[in-house]
Amino acid sequence: MNYLILSLSLGVLLIGNQLVILLFSFIDYNKKRPIKYFPFISFIVSVYNNEENIKQTLENIYQTYDNSKMELFVINDCSSDNTLRVLTELNKKYNFKIINNSKNKGKAVSINEVTPMTRGEILMIIDSDIILSKSALNDIVSRFNNCSNLGAVSCGFNCYDKFFLSKMQTIEYNMVILTLGAFNLFSSTGLLGGCLAVKKEAFLKVGMFTKNAITEDTDLACKLNKFKFKVEQSFYPVYTKSPHQWGRWYKQKIRWGSGFAQCLLRYTLVYLKNPIFLFLILSSLLGVVLSVFLVYNNLLILKEIFAHITYPIIPIFSESLFGIKEYTMFFGTIIGFLVFPWLYVQYVLFNMKNSFNNYFKVFLVYYFVLIYLPLYVIVHLIAFSIGIYKFFILKEDDVGWSGN
Repeated sequence: MNYLILSLSLGVLLIGNQLVILLFSFIDYNKKRPIKYFPFISFIVSVYNNEENIKQTLENIYQTYDNSKMELFVINDCSSDNTLRVLTELNKKYNFKIINNSKNKGKAVSINEVTPMTRGEILMIIDSDIILSKSALNDIVSRFNNCSNLGAVSCGFNCYDKFFLSKMQTIEYNMVILTLGAFNLFSSTGLLGGCLAVKKEAFLKVGMFTKNAITEDTDLACKLNKFKFKVEQSFYPVYTKSPHQWGRWYKQKIRWGSGFAQCLLRYTLVYLKNPIFLFLILSSLLGVVLSVFLVYNNLLILKEIFAHITYPIIPIFSESLFGIKEYTMFFGTIIGFLVFPWLYVQYVLFNMKNSFNNYFKVFLVYYFVLIYLPLYVIVHLIAFSIGIYKFFILKEDDVGWSGN
């Protein structure tokens, strides 16, 4: 009975949570925002040892926005590969501004130092492996056009790699996009730093990026909210290469999870003043954790049931082995494994291209819920403890996260 109550409670929690997220996202997605004018934008790209992707990223920027209404700063953060040579060759064609750091300073510090040199009304901060889409950029412009108090907008990601881990991360990113996008009706306390547009006036007012922030994007979102600026999430993704090695994936999730924990402690009042955000985020986290617990519990139940089998499969239905309770648990577990993952199917379908062959990808939801999600939760539990620890030990001038 306790198992049945837990399953039903989890189902109600997840369904309610997902319905609210989808409803809020749908309302904002369908809101009319005409483009009134195209502002002058300062694009800023910080690159460290990324000779493979930087050319495509920069060329795509020039192909996506009116070149007369933009400037581009590229920060070579003391790369040790051929990044500088690639930038020098590209600069002959596009004549952007190259900033060569004499030592590795990290993304946050580098962008803070370049910001005073910019002329744009909007700062467009893009990672060196991002492929910007015109639809995403137009959506960002339209949002700034139609909300005078808007401080920042970020875009989600679609992974163009074909690896299994990349496909799982695309589903994860879709979950993040829809969850953050649900708060566009109010204001989000989250931003995705891979493709982030921020009003320069607002960026300067809040003190730019915080040096000791583990995730400078989430920290910036909280600061903007603290200063009464609105934060939004675009539903139009950009394209990126995701980490498809488990080691790099682990490092990324540790950073994201610990950064969220740091912000939760640092900006507690911001979260408390945004109760809808807090409720949906916490219910989403609780739902994910309980989902993993239920999957684990189901595996234990199946193990216990099949431990009784010493004969061919038919005798498992013998009354001497099973009573009504065992039957209920057995069939309930099987049905749970078959049905439960479909509560997450909207994240597989989101931004999926309209093609008959693509719809077979919906079955990736089983891999996502039964394999990826448990690993995701375990790593984030570790990350939360790291974030809490760093919150207490990091000093103001410390770098929140080493590396790029």
